[in-house]
Amino acid sequence: MLPKSLILIRFFGVAEWLCSGLQSRGRRFDSDPRLQTFVRFSAAFLAFALLALSPLAAFAAAADSDIQVLTERKQGRIVSKASFRLPLRSCEAFAFLTDYEANLRVQPEIKEWSVDRIAGNKAIVRRLVKDSVLLFPIQLETVVEYTEMRSRELSFSLVRGDPKFYAGRWSISSESAGSRVLYESEVDFALKLPTIVIDAVFRHRLREQFRFLADLARQRDYQNAEACRLASGGVN
Repeated sequence: MLPKSLILIRFFGVAEWLCSGLQSRGRRFDSDPRLQTFVRFSAAFLAFALLALSPLAAFAAAADSDIQVLTERKQGRIVSKASFRLPLRSCEAFAFLTDYEANLRVQPEIKEWSVDRIAGNKAIVRRLVKDSVLLFPIQLETVVEYTEMRSRELSFSLVRGDPKFYAGRWSISSESAGSRVLYESEVDFALKLPTIVIDAVFRHRLREQFRFLADLARQRDYQNAEACRLASGGVN
C-alpha cells in the first residue's frame, strides 16, 4: 500500500493534469471568449470536485489538534462551525489569537496587512491575500473589525472588502489537556462559480488554516503568566 504522502502527491498531480489539460484545449479557441470561460470554470470545477469528494481531504486534519469543520448553505451564505484543540490554557490561547500582527506576519499568502487599534478591545485588521489554487490566481482583500471580550470571545465583522458579507466569532473553552477553540462564521464571496466549488475550497482552506494555527501555537511561547494577565485581566 502506498504511503499517504505519496497518495496525496499523486492525487494533486491528477488534479493539476486535469486543470492544465483543459486550459491547453481552451487556448485553441482563443477567438471564442465564452468557450474560454467555460473551460476555465470546468477545470476549476473538476479539480475542486475531486478535492471535495476524495477521502484524502481528511488528511488535512492533524490528529492531535482534533480539527473539526462543518459547513452548510443558508440563504446563499456559507455557514461554518469548526473547532480545534490547542496545547495552551484558555487565557494563553486568547492571547495567541489576538496577537494579530505576529500571526499575519508568518502567513506567506498574505502579501499586505495592517493592524490598527481603535479602542482598548477593538482592532481593525486589513489583509491582502494573493494565492493560487490549482493554477488559478486568487486575490482577496478584506478589512475586518475585531472586538475582544473578557469572556474569551472574539467577534468579527467585515467593514469593507471583496466578500459581500463576512461575520462571526471565536470562543475558547478549557479542556483537561489545554483548550478548544471554536469558530463560527457566515460568508458570501459573491463569486460566479458553482456553489460546490466554492464550498469545497472554503472547507479545505478552513482545515488548512486551523492546522497552521495549531502548529504555530506549539512553536510560539505563550505559556506564561503575563500572557494570561493581559488576555483576561488575571483570570486563568
